[in-house]
Amino acid sequence: MSIVYDMQVGILRHIERRAEIITIFLAWFFSSGPMPVANLAAGLKALWNPLLVVLPELLWGCIFAYCGWSTVTESTLLFHVRSEEI
Repeated sequence: MSIVYDMQVGILRHIERRAEIITIFLAWFFSSGPMPVANLAAGLKALWNPLLVVLPELLWGCIFAYCGWSTVTESTLLFHVRSEEI
């Protein structure tokens, strides 16, 4: 291994340590007391809204149709069944 590579790895480890310390500090600083208890049933009930289920699929379909529609090229798909193989 080269000296430059070792120096880069050392610098990255130093930056990672600083990032971990800053993350822990920010989590402590912005915490507003005890964390609320998670309620899985309430969370699933809030997510099970037909609009939240269907809207992303409709949005995906519209984007797919718009981006997939070519104005420059065209193609044809042709199937031929060989009757002697049936």
